[in-house]
Amino acid sequence: MFWNKPKWSDYPGCFERHLQRRNENILFPVERRSISSEEISAARQKDKIDQELFMVHLNAFRSDLAGVKEMGISQGQSFLQGLQDLFEEAASVGGKAVQIMSNLEPFENSLMERLNSIFPNGKELLEKARSLSLIMRSPFIAQVKRKDTPILEGEQIATILAEGVEALIGACISSKTWPDFKPSCAEIKVHLNEAVKNGFERKKAMELFEILKIY
Repeated sequence: MFWNKPKWSDYPGCFERHLQRRNENILFPVERRSISSEEISAARQKDKIDQELFMVHLNAFRSDLAGVKEMGISQGQSFLQGLQDLFEEAASVGGKAVQIMSNLEPFENSLMERLNSIFPNGKELLEKARSLSLIMRSPFIAQVKRKDTPILEGEQIATILAEGVEALIGACISSKTWPDFKPSCAEIKVHLNEAVKNGFERKKAMELFEILKIY
């Protein structure tokens, strides 16, 4: 069963979110623009399983943290890595997991400050690790890396453009950081040009082209 305007969840997870991107979106191939009720039900079930597993991991992290009386540098680094792993997992899961983790951003900052005060010489390494984590926790990169990603290889650019400015900037930065990163900014420009020819909103396209010029 197909319909034109599905009723989406308030906090769609990875699989439902990709159906949202595809739905009647000119950036995607014609055959991928129609969404069925069966697809939505299946996506929500996958997202539900993801959310439950994420909460298991988050609660285990909280339990380990609660048992710490005094945190040394080795333990602090381990907790920081664990926290950043959770941020990246949340981005790959989407939905409420992202909202939950947003509340832990101040803790990440305070943990880094604590480690910097204990070992000032390690500040640069910590900042590099965090910068990498920030890239890895962007929704597109986190979700396209999944083994069971709903994002087909041929629609990665469409996904970036559907996500908007933040995703586009993240892709461009990644393209500059890793020469082998796909899609490249040049490939995104070609796709966007074709989308305009096919009816994509020109004003929106020009905004995206301005960002691409920077990179």
